[in-house]
Amino acid sequence: MFDTIVVLISWSLWLERNARTFNNAARTVEHCSITLRRRQLFGSGPNLLL
Repeated sequence: MFDTIVVLISWSLWLERNARTFNNAARTVEHCSITLRRRQLFGSGPNLLL
């Protein structure tokens, strides 16, 4: 379980970093935490950007 959470957080940070770097799209902390919870509950693949 702990490993899954670490990977999920790392993946979410990576996606957010790429969005900020390449798309000039910054999200609020609240939006990032909601997205993280959605990914935790419903799962996501590499192509799913919430």
